[in-house]
Amino acid sequence: MLKYQELPAAIGRCLQGRTRGLLQRILRFPKGAYSIIELSSACRLQDAGIYGIVRPVLKRLKRERLLGDEPSMDIVLATRNRKKVEEIRRITAGLPIMVLSLDNFPECPETVEDRDTFEGNAVKKATEVAHCTGKPALADDSGLVVDALGGRPGVLSARYAPDASSGNDPRNYEKVLKDLRPYSGADRTARFVCCIALAFPDGQVRTFFGYAEGRIAPEPRGQKGFGYDPVFIPQGYESTFAEMRPEEKDGLSHRGKALEKLSEFLLSFSKHKEN
Repeated sequence: MLKYQELPAAIGRCLQGRTRGLLQRILRFPKGAYSIIELSSACRLQDAGIYGIVRPVLKRLKRERLLGDEPSMDIVLATRNRKKVEEIRRITAGLPIMVLSLDNFPECPETVEDRDTFEGNAVKKATEVAHCTGKPALADDSGLVVDALGGRPGVLSARYAPDASSGNDPRNYEKVLKDLRPYSGADRTARFVCCIALAFPDGQVRTFFGYAEGRIAPEPRGQKGFGYDPVFIPQGYESTFAEMRPEEKDGLSHRGKALEKLSEFLLSFSKHKEN
């Protein structure tokens, strides 16, 4: 049986191209015969902008008891970074929420991250997006803190290199490696820090923190992940984040740990709403 929150992405995928016929066929299946295995081969989690179009279909399926409960709330991720959206959706997949992104709200302006703490930037982004969309908004600010560099890059992680074009620009971690040339071994300790802010349209804000301790590798390794992942080795491991499987990294990452705390809150929040 399909979970309610899985179907918008599945149907959205089916409506976009040659698999539209698949959608028409599965809607004629007998009750109880909706196969996530058949759908998953053609459907991949993506932005839910098509949700409004398929909502009547979802309601019909729910009435016929082919789906579980509808998500208790929509949450807008205050980002257009696709890799970050995928990571957060993957980690929150089991929660009763519909995850949207700023791609669903092109009218929302970019937030200027001018605070001097991770928490300050996360709260500012989430609050502005909640005000713009009228929906609960989730924002994070995270970065790399290197002890030998006095805490840098810190809140400047996405633009540490003067010529970096984004937080995914390799020039950022190349500058860290350059700055750390005089240091080796135990002197290359570092940690990822993440603060996630959940802001509601009424002005309430909750924050959740996560940390990943580790060290900086002598050179970049791996093709997965993003940002500083190719040069960060988590404590107790020899592989960089960029060499790990996504599921393995999720269990260790600063964002994964912060999202775990967020997940606990959202579960208790949804149960409170039901009561």
